[in-house]
Amino acid sequence: FEIFPHHGKECAMFCERLLKRLVDERRAGNTNAIASTQSYNCLIDVWSRSGERGVAAQRAEEIVMGMQDAYAAGEISVQPDVESFRLVLRAWSQAAHKGEEEY
Repeated sequence: FEIFPHHGKECAMFCERLLKRLVDERRAGNTNAIASTQSYNCLIDVWSRSGERGVAAQRAEEIVMGMQDAYAAGEISVQPDVESFRLVLRAWSQAAHKGEEEY
């Protein structure tokens, strides 16, 4: 039984809601709720696999820019890393290669 069988847009949006909830919990004072670079990278990866091409690539880039802003504001746990940028590049590459198989 798969809720989101093809990592589609619904899956990416669901993952975004989960991460937003984690961030909101932290802002509300829950010190155990910590969004990390890895959490955001997972979200970028889900978007890049969503099949949404340009929309996914744009969203992946927006997520990394949000990570950069959060890091600049003092959220040291969300500094984008090499993997963050690699995932965004993969999303843009997939957006540019319509019809080619994902590897």
